[in-house]
Amino acid sequence: MSYTRHSVNVRTKALKLFAAILAIAAIGADFVSADAASHDRPVDPNASAATRRVLDLLASPHPIISGQMLGSIDGYEAPVNAPYRGATYGYQKYVADLATESGKWVGLVGLNYAKNVLCNDANPYVPSQRSPFMECANPKRDYASAFPAADRILTDYWNAGGLVTVMWQVSNPWTGQSAHDTSIPGNFSDLYTDGTPMNRTYDRMLDELAEPLADLQRAGVVVLFRPFHEQNGNWFWWGNKGSGSQPSADQFSALWRYTFDYMTTTKGLHNLLWVYCVNRSGGPTGSDDVLAFDPGENYFDIVALDDYKSIPANAPQNIQAPYDRIKSLGKPIALAEYGPNAHYIDDPAHHFDWLDLVNLDAKYPGFAYFMAWDGTPTEPQSIVQDQNGAALLDRAGAVLNRGDLGQK
Repeated sequence: MSYTRHSVNVRTKALKLFAAILAIAAIGADFVSADAASHDRPVDPNASAATRRVLDLLASPHPIISGQMLGSIDGYEAPVNAPYRGATYGYQKYVADLATESGKWVGLVGLNYAKNVLCNDANPYVPSQRSPFMECANPKRDYASAFPAADRILTDYWNAGGLVTVMWQVSNPWTGQSAHDTSIPGNFSDLYTDGTPMNRTYDRMLDELAEPLADLQRAGVVVLFRPFHEQNGNWFWWGNKGSGSQPSADQFSALWRYTFDYMTTTKGLHNLLWVYCVNRSGGPTGSDDVLAFDPGENYFDIVALDDYKSIPANAPQNIQAPYDRIKSLGKPIALAEYGPNAHYIDDPAHHFDWLDLVNLDAKYPGFAYFMAWDGTPTEPQSIVQDQNGAALLDRAGAVLNRGDLGQK
């Protein structure tokens, strides 16, 4: 159901519903009121009560929830970007500073929970290849405190009344290089075929990710979990690189389902809402159908779109085709990444206007939340770095911020 911005009664009812759902989730109650109940149910049949209530929240009619990416766990970025892309810096620069300027805290914060190891030694499991899970001769990046620090930030934000999301831009498991290394020097299906060397490597990757997510579960935090984002593009190793390339649609679906089963059944994580996220377009070799690699409606709770604006200011933006496709699934939808692209990044005047989101949301209604990307001094993509960010958060009826969600 789309939110009707001109209806005071609808907005009032929506805010009351949000307050009821999140207030219950915050104290860990064991019941859901009849008014807060929804026909939407998590795809994990054993999802926690709090997880179910957050999905009810996102499926209910409401103004779009504001969100901000903080960056990656501390240590992920190369030294040149490290001061600007870590969790600790991102929280202070992009969230706390925005709250100081606007008097508002964004409704949702996000982090990348992947390591970026960049090993250069041979993979002991697969000769002549490299792996992110081996002892490297080169000095390893120190992640000893990175996940606990990230967990503390997300836990504190949840306890203060906000929502949290985690993405997983994980290194190429064959080469140990970044997620943007699209080479697959082997069979993609080995990742999810029990007993293969690459399956053992991939399981170790999942084990490592599961540890901080389990810590969040013990803290009562519900996580909007967004692995393998922008899959319809050709710029990640898991992406759609065209006909005859790996992964095929069937291979990607099998990997997603294996990951889902491993995290929910093997690792016992029931605090996750699974977000299947596509890019607004698939790139030069990707499919025009943004859902061509859809892993199946029983394996994700939310379908999201990444949409960066690179057209002149105030020009109309057309996302009708991808919007119609993701809406057709009947699940909650989101703008998992939104904001200025290279056109604005190259402009030192920071001309991107965050009030453009109001027009976009009016034309394409129903997005549950949006998340702005983090930035650097030379790549201003966060809300606080561009124009009218504070005005957007303060615009009555346009967005919901942390203080509107009703957890406290």
